[in-house]
Amino acid sequence: SHGRSEANQWEPFDGLPDEARALVAAAPINSVPTRRHSPGPVCIPADLAPSVAGANAKPVSSQTAFGAVMLELARGDSAFAGRLLTMAPDVTTTTSLSGFVNKRGIFTSGDSEPDNFRAARAPGVASLNNWGKSARGQHIELGIAENNLLLCMAAAGLSAELFGHRLFPVGTLYDP
Repeated sequence: SHGRSEANQWEPFDGLPDEARALVAAAPINSVPTRRHSPGPVCIPADLAPSVAGANAKPVSSQTAFGAVMLELARGDSAFAGRLLTMAPDVTTTTSLSGFVNKRGIFTSGDSEPDNFRAARAPGVASLNNWGKSARGQHIELGIAENNLLLCMAAAGLSAELFGHRLFPVGTLYDP
């Protein structure tokens, strides 16, 4: 029974000393005034990529158009562009996100690191990409696991309510 009475077995502090209740009450997580935040809106431009030609231009694939729009957003400094978080399960280049990642970088919670291929400078190894990693990066590279993509997008979509900072998750798949 561990000092718990049958009638109160589901009470969180039943059978525990008063100090336990005080310890939990003083925990940093309980100092947050609310666990649900309501951040203000983020202005989304009416035209996400003004320099990317519209329907009157030479036809291109939707993937090429997507990459051009994302690259233009990456070059800008709008609040919306700063809140984009892209992610891909090992298909960043083939889904035209490379330009965005070159400009905005890869997210890491650890120490900043240069692009692995550029840092290695191995003979015969060249890369058009410059994928440095830092806490300011706006892309998450997931490896080959589409399930991780969906979980990551869902978690990023909850950022406003949970952390008070709205993110706009953008995920890409290849041949779903």
